[in-house]
Amino acid sequence: MKEILNQYVDVRENTQTAIAIAPYSWSKLDSNLSFEFAAYSQFLMEHALELANIINELRQHLLALTSWQVVLGNQDDDKKKTFHDQ
Repeated sequence: MKEILNQYVDVRENTQTAIAIAPYSWSKLDSNLSFEFAAYSQFLMEHALELANIINELRQHLLALTSWQVVLGNQDDDKKKTFHDQ
């Protein structure tokens, strides 16, 4: 099991995803907005941070799944079952 976990760590460190890290400042608006848009500006900033967190978390999950696929994809079913049962 330690061997498989070490392989996973090695693969994960060298695996890239197609999803870029979502920036946290993409929602900055012009400071010269009219009063009517002030509430929407705050609403956008709060939701933009939440959206960036969700995208970045999804990216991490995809990276982990891709890494496990590389490590376990070539293993026979008995070895996969042994790893799963532990």
